[in-house]
Amino acid sequence: MSTHQPRSRRENKPSVMPPGAEAMAQVLADVLALAPEAWVAFDRRGCVNQVNAKWVSLTQLPIKQIQGLDEAQFWQLLSSRCASPLDQAQLQRRLAEPDSHVPLVLDFVQPPGAVLQVTQTGSDNGTVAKLLCFRDVSQVVARERRLTAFLAKAAHELRNPLANIQGFAEVLLQTDNDEASRREFVGIIHQQSQQLTELLNEVFTLAHIEAHGYTRLLPSVVPLPELLQSVLDALVLPEGRDKPRVTLPDADLCVRVDAKRASQAILQVLSNAYKFSPAGGAVTVHLEPVKDASARSEVAIHISDHGVGMSPEQLAHLGQRFYRAQVSSKLPGSGLGLCIVQEILRVLDGRLEVQSTPGQGTRVSLYWPAAQDRST
Repeated sequence: MSTHQPRSRRENKPSVMPPGAEAMAQVLADVLALAPEAWVAFDRRGCVNQVNAKWVSLTQLPIKQIQGLDEAQFWQLLSSRCASPLDQAQLQRRLAEPDSHVPLVLDFVQPPGAVLQVTQTGSDNGTVAKLLCFRDVSQVVARERRLTAFLAKAAHELRNPLANIQGFAEVLLQTDNDEASRREFVGIIHQQSQQLTELLNEVFTLAHIEAHGYTRLLPSVVPLPELLQSVLDALVLPEGRDKPRVTLPDADLCVRVDAKRASQAILQVLSNAYKFSPAGGAVTVHLEPVKDASARSEVAIHISDHGVGMSPEQLAHLGQRFYRAQVSSKLPGSGLGLCIVQEILRVLDGRLEVQSTPGQGTRVSLYWPAAQDRST
């Protein structure tokens, strides 16, 4: 007599997903793959059992490298990739009692520049006991650090004209001076006040561009020769200097820009051309249609002078905020003008090139996207 027991109907029944469940599972997988935040899931044993694609792209840590690690091992691995060691006890307290005003942020050295904000969610149900979410705040933190450094440098630069204004004002108030001395001191105060006003205007301009980027611009299709002419009409020439020599091609040269900001950039470069050629010499302006490396149509404005020029070492620092080459240190200016030009070109999808030779002069080229490449 056979001892084999027949299988129950439940055992013989094949495993079949409910109707629509397979499609729903695929939708869920796709949604998780597109999630803007990286996450790491821990099971009931307190070990890593799943991550999403965003986690791998942000940290360069694949699931096979962290799967099965308990929390202590997981944080130890992250600690080895951070700029400073992580205190696990403090981490757990911060995650359990989050402070919305002081978020928990990890500063990575590997991968370089990655900064992730961490939050934690726990559950008493299901297979996932804890979920750690990591939000990429690298750009936000980098912008805040740049702003902090910029403000510190701006504060330092503001001290010099303020100290001069205060010092010479005190001399005028507390001592008797002849008319010539009085006029000299008042002239210094006036000159330093102008320098202070220029610096503040440039600081506010940079701050405005960084804060609002493209959102506050009013782009439109503009004939570049007409825009250039309006800038030339507003240009105040140094005494004894001739107007720039302008050459234009026959082709229509239209760009899509914010006319106000584009004019500001052109005017700044023209002013620099005169400022850094104090001994005279022609300033020339040449417009031409060009193609960039990707064959995109552009319109270039080349502004050349025959001034002091710059060495390759000085060119390497060009665009750094408040940087002024030693050869130009006695000339008025804040070192922010070209930074503003770069920022304007950046938000208007343009680019800047500078060529220079010490003692011979400088050519600054501003490239703007041609209007036909962008929607009107």
